[in-house]
Amino acid sequence: AAGGGGGGGGGGEAAEMVAMEVLNEAVAAAKQLAQTVSEHKGGSPVAAAATPANLALMVGLISRCSSDLRTMAEVGNAQGADVTDSETKRMIAYSEVRYCILQVLSLLANSDVRILAMLEVGLAIVMVEDVIKCPSTNFDLIGIRVGCELLRNLCVPAHATSSRLIDADAMSALVTAATNKCRDQNGAAAAAAGCRLLLERSSPRTPAALAFAKCYDQVLAMDVTKTHPYVRVELARAAALCTPAVVHLALCDAGLEDGGG
Repeated sequence: AAGGGGGGGGGGEAAEMVAMEVLNEAVAAAKQLAQTVSEHKGGSPVAAAATPANLALMVGLISRCSSDLRTMAEVGNAQGADVTDSETKRMIAYSEVRYCILQVLSLLANSDVRILAMLEVGLAIVMVEDVIKCPSTNFDLIGIRVGCELLRNLCVPAHATSSRLIDADAMSALVTAATNKCRDQNGAAAAAAGCRLLLERSSPRTPAALAFAKCYDQVLAMDVTKTHPYVRVELARAAALCTPAVVHLALCDAGLEDGGG
């Protein structure tokens, strides 16, 4: 507020400095939280981080970071101006906060109870729309990798999580990450494993099979010469799991099999 009576440029710079200070504090706090959760595999620090209110806060932070990154990119494209050093610092800060929070959630997603609690506060749709499909992760190799790993973890108890994940279009996001978006091979492998887990552990399997079948074109268009063998194997396993259910549905539609079989 001091100096606010001066020129408009000075006021804008002051506001920008305050914003960066806040962002820098957020980065430091997020890094500290990630370190604390990593060091304490159990106990009160982890239990405190995993309360419904804190999970909701972290999910909201991921969404907010992605939203602001998307807005900055859209404004920059509309103006046709080069990205300034200040804007670059802001983007890096937002990406760091998002990465640290994703890291924390990945560490916390080690039980069915916690994973279900995360889904209760909207993590599935945020992971799909604000991480995997978000344009800002096209250039955030670390963010997309840890995002794929977290989404894979959400698929582990698919017997309980598959309906919410499929409703959030998680299968499409996983296939996209595995086949072309995630340039980090570890992240692509995690995404491919998520596809297989979502099919393998869903009950009933048909909704997951239909979701994967819609992505066949992406899988077939994948450049196998640039794809890690583990990714190819996991997607092949997913296709093998998917095919019987899809064939059964086709035969049912043709009246050749009983729909209850």
